[in-house]
Amino acid sequence: MRDKNNSKKSDIMEFRNILNKLAALFIPVCLCLSCSVNKDIEQDKNRLIGRWILVKASFSDDLLKDYKGKIPYIEFDNKEGISGCGSDSCSDIDFKISNKGNSKIKISVKYQTLQVDFDDESRYYADELIEQVEEHCKKVKHNEFTETLQVATSYKLKNDTILVLKNDEFKLEFQKDIKKN
Repeated sequence: MRDKNNSKKSDIMEFRNILNKLAALFIPVCLCLSCSVNKDIEQDKNRLIGRWILVKASFSDDLLKDYKGKIPYIEFDNKEGISGCGSDSCSDIDFKISNKGNSKIKISVKYQTLQVDFDDESRYYADELIEQVEEHCKKVKHNEFTETLQVATSYKLKNDTILVLKNDEFKLEFQKDIKKN
């Protein structure tokens, strides 16, 4: 009986040693992983500079169809902060990204206003051109793009060629336009 008890105690001690060793390995791995997640978008600024074309959106199964061939894009500039311009397929936009730490962001979007001076001959065609633009805008998902851009709360940069902006519900995926950069 005594041998059985000693054997059980020995097994329990060996089991505890194994658990301690696993814990000693597991804790540093967890700490390293948690440190690597703390990322600041400012660290990626130079890799973001350039034009990024929308390639996937959570609200669209067919971007070419939904945007009538005029795919939205964003273009990061080299100015102070993280900012740039782009197009939602209907209007030109300016954007600024605020850093919230831990790969968390807030994007504010402002529409650019187009100011054009028409001569007398151009005024004749201006109404027709404005109608064409308005018709295009009714047929594309420009509001969905801009709204999804503005509600993005996190970003991920993959291999410097894919940029994902998302929140819990929506996602935009962009590919870097190499020929434009």
